[in-house]
Amino acid sequence: MKVQTKIMLLLFLIFVLFLTGFLAVRYVEQNRKQTLIRNRIHERNTLFDKIVKLEGASLEVFAFDVTRSDDLVNFVKTGNRTVVQQYIDSLLLTFNVQAVWIFSPNFSLIYETSLLEPPPKLFTELADNIISWLTIRQFCHFFINTPPGIMEIRTAPIQPTSDVERKTPPQGYLFAGRLWSKEFIDELSDLTESTIQLLPIKTGEKPPEEAYLYEYDPQKGYFTFTRLLSGADKNPLIRVNITSTARAEREFTTSTTRQFILLLIFAGVILVIITTALVVWINRPLKLLSKSLRAGDPALIKPLQNAGTEFGDLAQLIANFFNQKLELMKEVNDRKRAEDALSESNVALRTLIESSPLAIISINADKKITIWNPAAERMFGWQAAEVLGSPLPFIPQDKKNEFDRIGQLVFAGESFTDFEMRCHKRDGSPVDIVISSAPLRDASGVVYGLMAVIIDTTLNRQLIQEILEISNREQRRIGQDLHDGLSQHLTGIAFLSKVLEQKLSVGSPVEVSQAKELTQLVHQAIEMTRNLAHGLLPVELGEDGLMLALEQLATTVRNVFNTACVFSCNPPVLISDASIATHLFRIAQEAVNNAIKHGSAKNITISLSNHDEKYFLTIEDDGIGFPEDIDAKKGMGLRIMNYRSRMIGASLSVGNNPSGGGRVTCAFKKP
Repeated sequence: MKVQTKIMLLLFLIFVLFLTGFLAVRYVEQNRKQTLIRNRIHERNTLFDKIVKLEGASLEVFAFDVTRSDDLVNFVKTGNRTVVQQYIDSLLLTFNVQAVWIFSPNFSLIYETSLLEPPPKLFTELADNIISWLTIRQFCHFFINTPPGIMEIRTAPIQPTSDVERKTPPQGYLFAGRLWSKEFIDELSDLTESTIQLLPIKTGEKPPEEAYLYEYDPQKGYFTFTRLLSGADKNPLIRVNITSTARAEREFTTSTTRQFILLLIFAGVILVIITTALVVWINRPLKLLSKSLRAGDPALIKPLQNAGTEFGDLAQLIANFFNQKLELMKEVNDRKRAEDALSESNVALRTLIESSPLAIISINADKKITIWNPAAERMFGWQAAEVLGSPLPFIPQDKKNEFDRIGQLVFAGESFTDFEMRCHKRDGSPVDIVISSAPLRDASGVVYGLMAVIIDTTLNRQLIQEILEISNREQRRIGQDLHDGLSQHLTGIAFLSKVLEQKLSVGSPVEVSQAKELTQLVHQAIEMTRNLAHGLLPVELGEDGLMLALEQLATTVRNVFNTACVFSCNPPVLISDASIATHLFRIAQEAVNNAIKHGSAKNITISLSNHDEKYFLTIEDDGIGFPEDIDAKKGMGLRIMNYRSRMIGASLSVGNNPSGGGRVTCAFKKP
């Protein structure tokens, strides 16, 4: 194909592109117009609904406020019409109410009044559907046909003035009506800037499914939407047709049409200029370049190389083309090998994920699952086809906020390990898991997702529970042995020491003094043995066992370690579950030991309190506190406190007081 032909085709293509652009602009403008119309319809719909609701508010307020009256209750019982006439008739004009009917509790009409001439005879006897409606829902709202026109009705039960919450049995019923007269409809038309008509219901007509269903006539420039007013039987009674003009839309159409014509003219001028430039500046250089490429002779384009134009640069590139060809082929081969290696790596990674005994999942930035390996299927019970493209199904509701917070850190580029939680499988059975996660990055380093490895620690948790129970039993056994064995043995030694002291009393004073000192040391050993036994057997049966054990712990710390330690609990906290009480005591015991052993504390406070359906066990000291990188230096004691708190469903926080010293708090729900 000749260059001239290509240029003509290029010009034709440019013309098509211009035309396509014009049509696209036209399409966009049409969409803007449709959006403008829909917004206009929505505004008019909303305005109509708000105005109708506002106009009907006085009728609703009248029915609600007037019926909470001792005068009306007395009227229903006594029939004294004088008071009710003064009370109700004086309020009709104030609330724009045209008619009122009052019924006894057995739905007999006992009073009616109206501002209409002649007064409408509507509710001489209530229909069964209205009685049924009033029985279920005493505050009703419906429309009825009257000779003067459509009337809006509000009902309310008559109740004493003291019944603010309207819960006493109705002493009667009040019907309040407002006529949708021509003046009222004209007022609505003026307020909504529309033309409103009341039309009869078509056969079989039902309320529209869409709230803002409308008809738009672009030729006449107006749109129409409909509201159906329901009667007492909940079926449509009358159709309200609202017609509104769309002057702004017509002006918008005229403006966009003018812009489109001007754009066409401008595009035509640009097209002519481009055609001329292409023929003069491109046609001749292209001929030389084409001839040089066909002949394989770069000498033909030497004049272009010195021209200092884009075609000169192109000629230079063509001259260097063959020199670069070999390098290009080498680069292509290298790229192919890299792609093959990447493909093999992806296959290996996929195989590793699929065969891993650990659950491996991945989610994207929209928190939707993209990887769910077979181990995850076995761990949680959901198949991959069920969860791919969906949010994580196993996150419990009470952990969702915390998990989202940690997920945001990963999407910010951080990693986390050993995040523990209890969740539920698909069948509802609980499972304890530990999650470690890291961000996934694309070639530019942007985080586009995260990958997590999940370990099922349910068995580990059960084993830890068993170990703690075994430890508690052993501590109780050792404490019992200390109390029943060593303590009794030391008591015998103390008795013998006392006898020895009495025998030596006739000897030298030095020997008597040493015997007394020996007796005192034995008594101190007995006291220390008893304190150790109490520490190993802390929680007595009974709801106050934990308080007694913590008080004894404070006493032991003061006596054994010579450290000031106090226990406070006001009001008393009673815990009947011995297992929970034991875990809490061991947490307090470990925190106190940590404060003395590592914190060099001189004063320790143990407190037990309750607030907002929770108990709080707090241990504070005035020592050196905990290190800032406490997670990195977490020892066996802190791990055991964490395990014990999780065993009873509590949360443990470890930190420092602003004034100095350490603080350990265990918060748990009331059992």
